[in-house]
Amino acid sequence: MLEERIDALVSQLTETEYGVNPFDLVRFRADPADETITGIVRQVVADGAEGAELFRASPTESLDLIGTHALRRTLQARRQSSLAMAMDALDAYALVAVVADVPWATWVMGALYFARELGGDVVMLHERFASIASARSSARFEVALDALRRVSDLSRCRLSEVSTTYGAGLVENPELSDMPGRGLYPSPALGHERIGYEPRTNLAQLSVDVADALDATHLATSAEIVQDQLPTTLVPAARTGPYLRTSACLRFMASAGESSFIAYVAELSDEDDQDVEELGESARGVEGQLAVCDERRLIVMSPQPTFEDSASGDVDLIAFEQLSRSALASSSTPFSH
Repeated sequence: MLEERIDALVSQLTETEYGVNPFDLVRFRADPADETITGIVRQVVADGAEGAELFRASPTESLDLIGTHALRRTLQARRQSSLAMAMDALDAYALVAVVADVPWATWVMGALYFARELGGDVVMLHERFASIASARSSARFEVALDALRRVSDLSRCRLSEVSTTYGAGLVENPELSDMPGRGLYPSPALGHERIGYEPRTNLAQLSVDVADALDATHLATSAEIVQDQLPTTLVPAARTGPYLRTSACLRFMASAGESSFIAYVAELSDEDDQDVEELGESARGVEGQLAVCDERRLIVMSPQPTFEDSASGDVDLIAFEQLSRSALASSSTPFSH
């Protein structure tokens, strides 16, 4: 009976689809799938350790949405100041089959941080997680709980909160070692330096404005907005090592017909004395790229290789110059953190 019930829940999860990009936690939009998956997780949790073990034993690809749901529920806990949603996120992490797939140092810490700030009892959270998680996950969760004692703000969870017309969002603060080279001229990731997010202007809103404007043209479709670094291979005049020195940098992929490109939206660090106009001109000198800038911010769109014999699929990024300039002009007001 229990096996049949769990099998039915796994089948329901497999058939569940998001009507929005579930990975975009800057332009977050609620979706009916959020509540569907929450219901599935709660039913599995109600069946205790045995039900959870059967659930995790299902084919891994059937459970892919559980980790994504946990990220979204963590953000929803923040947006709605909901302890129940933070607990939903932690329950979902307990049901992830592969321990290495759980973002212990970032999103789990974030869910714990929000739960604690919302009045959650740490002992109760520990007992609840241990009652349904595998032994390995429980041991790793104890490490996270111990680390939580030293967490005084969200940045210690390697997460930063952003605010846009979509409401509160979250971006992960990666380490350079997490970031593989990408694009036509990839730069290697070096060391374990943590990337901070400390813009003086609302860079997230600027990124949203650019991405939404691209989508509105129907010539390109943007993907999720995430934090990154701008490789200096795309800005040859930069004199700062493999990455441009910034106070913050966001990026998103975009597809345009058979082609694709990466859009970087960066704010230069106060420590960088390079002229942004010089950097913008340098970026425009790279074949196929678009770059626009204002006093401290730089938008670079860089085409990706298509591996096609014909160049007919190449996108002309110049078509997006005016919308990029308009976004810069309309999103320049400094804000306080």
